[in-house]
Amino acid sequence: MAAANGGPYTLQVLDRVCDVLDYLAARPATLTEVSTHLALNRSTVFRILVNLERRGLVQREGATGAYRLGIKLFEWGTQALHEQLSIERLRPLLDELATETEYTAQVWIRAGLEALCVDQVESPRDYRVVGRIGRRIELHVGAVGKVLLAFAPPRIQERVLAGPLVDALGRATEPAALRAELTRIRHEGCAVYTGEHRLISWAVAAPVVNALGAADAAVVVVAGAAEDEPPAPSLAQVRAAVLRAAARMSQALQFR
Repeated sequence: MAAANGGPYTLQVLDRVCDVLDYLAARPATLTEVSTHLALNRSTVFRILVNLERRGLVQREGATGAYRLGIKLFEWGTQALHEQLSIERLRPLLDELATETEYTAQVWIRAGLEALCVDQVESPRDYRVVGRIGRRIELHVGAVGKVLLAFAPPRIQERVLAGPLVDALGRATEPAALRAELTRIRHEGCAVYTGEHRLISWAVAAPVVNALGAADAAVVVVAGAAEDEPPAPSLAQVRAAVLRAAARMSQALQFR
């Protein structure tokens, strides 16, 4: 028989599994908390959690007994984001940006509480920044990390702001100062940072909005310490180019 609020193909057990995962997505919770919140029998919730844990979809904290989402969901989510982001669709625009600015251009995505580099076109210069696809940084670090954080859901921002906050040079960052930076980035639509890394002279990043309206990706141009010599484009010119590229990439992702 179909569930009262579902169609003819509704599976009650699958609905319950999804309800449990939805609840744990907001916060770690104990068996009792999940059972109480969802108004489900403890034994039912226990069987669901045991099987989810066996498959790596949730994990149990030994000290508190609370359950949280597991790494397997992160792996699935990252793969889904890669497919939704459509790297192949953005590559021509990334090529154009690197050619226009003559600096290394990269696309990054937000993966949990980190930023992940998923594509790169290197600068044609002899001395240039060479990144690594697959590199991860914390969301509060650098231009691209802060852009992804500035446009992330509030719950992600609050988790990062809870600290600890240390930049690429090992300097501590005050939460209030970072919060003000994020507000400025949202207002300006991009992040421009200089001197945050000993090998990077400056970086300009802007958010890329996907078909769901989420800014889970960003495009960034980075210049090495020996790259910004004349006749290199000015920082203002690069900022304008990055904003144009981000807008075009966002538009490309609106159509599947």
